[in-house]
Amino acid sequence: FYDCAHGAGLAVVLPAWMEYVLPHDPVRLAQFAVRVFGCEMNFANPEDTARQGIEKLCLFFLSLGMPTAFEELGAKAKDIPDMVAHRAEKPGGFPFGGFVKIQPADMEAMWKVLRKARRKVEYSVNPTCSAAFITGTPERISSPARSSRFWLMYWWTV
Repeated sequence: FYDCAHGAGLAVVLPAWMEYVLPHDPVRLAQFAVRVFGCEMNFANPEDTARQGIEKLCLFFLSLGMPTAFEELGAKAKDIPDMVAHRAEKPGGFPFGGFVKIQPADMEAMWKVLRKARRKVEYSVNPTCSAAFITGTPERISSPARSSRFWLMYWWTV
């Protein structure tokens, strides 16, 4: 739909997908936060830990100069129904996904989550996660990006 690099599209889609599927298995996404970004596990409320991990992932993408919002890809809200219809036309269009089966209404809801503009949010150091990933606003992120990419890839293969 929008001629963007695959990685740029993933930087926008992945955090939105994670937020959307979070209620399905919060512990799994909390493990991501703990293993990849060093967040402290909140056993009483794993959703909090998972949300911290999603925030850290967005900060990581920002530190690489990647887009993190729908509009940064040139996308428009009015195109959402056409994007869902485009997916439905593909072979094996719906449902798709292994972790959570995504139906047309789910895809439309996720696209709406994508519309959040993350760059406008101010981030501060969170004492329960590795402080190396947050050192101010997204425009001034300082992170160990190269080693983080290894751990991010490692987590998805475990």
